[in-house]
Amino acid sequence: MSTTLITVDQPRERSKLACWATFFAVWGPIGFVTGSMTLLGPVRWFTERARSAEWGDGVENVGVMAIIGLFVVGSALLSWVITRRLGSSGMHATVATLVCLVLVTGATMWLWMTPAVMIGLQTTQVSEVSRFTFGPYPDADRLATLRDEGYTGVISLLHPAVVPFEPKLLADERAAIAEAGLELIHTPMLPWVSDNVDSLAKIKSLATSGTGRYYVHCYLGRDRVGVVRNLVERITKQAQTDTAETAYSLGKKEAFERGPIVELEPGVFVTPFPTDEELFAFYLAGELEHVVSLLDPDNPEDRPWIEKEEQALADFEVPYSALPVSWQRYDPQVVLAAARRVKQLPRPLAVHAFLPNSTATQAFQLAYESDLPPLPPELFREPMGGGQVELIGANVATGPRPDGPEFGTYLHRRGVRGIVYLGERRADTDVDREIARSVPLEWQAFEEYSTELVGTLAQGGPWYVYGPALEGLQARIAQALREGPQRQAQASTVAPAPGVAHALSAGSLLMGFMTDPAATYAAVVPSVGVLAALSVAFLFYGLFAATLAGWLRVTKGVKTSYTRKIFHFLIFTMAGAIQLTLGLPSVMLFGIVITSCVMFAVWRGDGFAFYESMARDSDRPRRSLFILVPMVTTAAGGLLSNLLFPQFAFIGYLVCGWGDALGEPVGARWGRHDYRVPSLAGVPAHRTLEGSLAVFTGGSVAAMAGLLAFGMPAITALMGGLACGLFGAAVEAFSNHGLDNFTIQVASSAAAFLLLA
Repeated sequence: MSTTLITVDQPRERSKLACWATFFAVWGPIGFVTGSMTLLGPVRWFTERARSAEWGDGVENVGVMAIIGLFVVGSALLSWVITRRLGSSGMHATVATLVCLVLVTGATMWLWMTPAVMIGLQTTQVSEVSRFTFGPYPDADRLATLRDEGYTGVISLLHPAVVPFEPKLLADERAAIAEAGLELIHTPMLPWVSDNVDSLAKIKSLATSGTGRYYVHCYLGRDRVGVVRNLVERITKQAQTDTAETAYSLGKKEAFERGPIVELEPGVFVTPFPTDEELFAFYLAGELEHVVSLLDPDNPEDRPWIEKEEQALADFEVPYSALPVSWQRYDPQVVLAAARRVKQLPRPLAVHAFLPNSTATQAFQLAYESDLPPLPPELFREPMGGGQVELIGANVATGPRPDGPEFGTYLHRRGVRGIVYLGERRADTDVDREIARSVPLEWQAFEEYSTELVGTLAQGGPWYVYGPALEGLQARIAQALREGPQRQAQASTVAPAPGVAHALSAGSLLMGFMTDPAATYAAVVPSVGVLAALSVAFLFYGLFAATLAGWLRVTKGVKTSYTRKIFHFLIFTMAGAIQLTLGLPSVMLFGIVITSCVMFAVWRGDGFAFYESMARDSDRPRRSLFILVPMVTTAAGGLLSNLLFPQFAFIGYLVCGWGDALGEPVGARWGRHDYRVPSLAGVPAHRTLEGSLAVFTGGSVAAMAGLLAFGMPAITALMGGLACGLFGAAVEAFSNHGLDNFTIQVASSAAAFLLLA
């Protein structure tokens, strides 16, 4: 008996290269087909829903990007499943599958390349606004009709980056328009992924000063056309209501319909909330570099005005900051921070609440002019039980003795944070003190007038003053408080002149050094006052960070890849907070102090705890070099960021501090996919994809937090933060070992400036 062995060809296991080649060969066609379905389906539905509900451009952009992200992930997963199935199938099945994909892709491509068919499959509308008609891609017959109807030009929004069909359609359109004797005005636009500033500016110019009649189209006459139509509608509506003599400068306008305009200093205007006509003429079509809203989104009455303004400013690319001031939960420190933030913004700028006598407007003006936490008069119209409260300074109120609950229910709720008692102690003084401290309110007591009393009231607080000696001292105290800011302004060498402050905030520090070096030097170099006030505090913080890192490394045995970045995180985060709140001179002082600490550690060398927390064993024999090089590149990155992008230099600190701090520990702990980067001084250096992803994540979160603290709207902070984190991670991935502290700072600061300034 014989046995015949029958063999069946078994599919051989393919190489990784073949698998990846098959995956991309499958993903290309599937991505194109499913991407087309996504654009014509979910994206179309979401954008129509967003616009009908007036969610705003920011929400629409984020939503569309989320849908596109899901499409990319979904199409990749589908392609991977098909690739795995093909890997266990024979050659015939693989070829048949690829042929089917090519045929489906070809059919989809033919649809996109045939506008008449695609437009016929969609519900499209043609609309007119003044001299503009909006619709889908015009064929030759449509162009001839437009010419006969008196149109002078065609505004094409097709973008050459939308390959492969829009470049081909644009070329065909050029020839057809030339044959029809019309003018082609090419203003390319990309929806959702670009701000389209240049194109919108060109269309705005045509709407305001052009004389022709225009047909505006994208491909299907929907998304991009809708943006342009909204812009033209606003412009033409305003043109009908404004006179030719209207001046778009707030400096030439004394009042809006809702109240007067106050110019706090050159280029800084406080206005009431504008009407629709005022919004366009002075906020949108005027010369403003920034608009700041003090309206409170938690107040239902303010929310519709906020949403309306944000939408209009976003459409016209006017930079906008929301610095809300709540009268229900009034916090004078919030108002002071808002005033200091506004002083850093580019000018001319407008700040507004709703009405000129509102709590927010009064408080902002007081804080801006005094640089003190303010007590607005509007909050003290209602008297206390014992009588009326009187304001004798921006941060000082006087009045009768409060009863027990009034320390909290009246004074603290209206922003008072400290109590000053004037006169000899009485039986009830200790009772008042304990009640005040329980609220909590700071307590001070003075028996008579003194320079110490005036010095206490001239800063901090806000203060409420009462007591038996108040009546005889009130006028004298008020006079001293009025004279104090005048003497301070005359003697101060710390604050920059308005022109220099404007230069710093507008991003022209380098130009300031070229045109007025003495004034600019005084504005950025720490003065004697700053040195005296902050040196000790900065030194203690530096010693704390150094001691913590050294203790973790030597005593607890934590790896250098962690302790080095803990110190890195603490220093960069503090630098960002200092620049946001105290300005560049204080950051320079902080840098000098921290550099001194690092230099001391390098001098002590091996065995010194702080040195060991920064010096990697992998950097031997040049451990000190790779402490000094990052220190120098950090200083250089901060300097260049402040020279070129001073308004957003703090973003560079935060992205570098958080992103780079996460990158090395994550790469050391979870990194599996490493790659080599250029070395310095012959020391080999590697990074990982996991570490780079951590840089992006940490940098994005830090940038978002910084932009929110800076006063950016949430959507702007989200999108801007992601962009800054991406820029930082990209340059970190390819920077020389030791130089990433420089490149990350500059790249992320530049990204914030280019996208948000």
